[in-house]
Amino acid sequence: ERVVGVVRIYESQPGVWYGGRLGVHRQHRRGWRIGKGLIEKAVQTAQTWGCSKFLATVQLQNVRFFQRLHWDSLQELRICDRPHHLMQANLAYYPPNGELRPQGIPQWLEVA
Repeated sequence: ERVVGVVRIYESQPGVWYGGRLGVHRQHRRGWRIGKGLIEKAVQTAQTWGCSKFLATVQLQNVRFFQRLHWDSLQELRICDRPHHLMQANLAYYPPNGELRPQGIPQWLEVA
């Protein structure tokens, strides 16, 4: 077994979740299956944990891929002098998956 992809999710405020740092090992990028699966798992897990809005900052070259997965572009951004889009998932396409929330992690942490 080996790790071929990663994604992180976090709740920025009650009900508002972000996904980020999506990455797939170069040898496993053909067909986008792993990336698609990671995105689905991330949004469905957040849905299970009380998500009412799921956002991500997406590099320009990946915007079309996210649009095919039922994401909408909300705003064009420049991050580290590179074009990005703030995007939002259409939660109707991502049903909750029943993933248990780990114990000891607060429902929401206020970020100062």
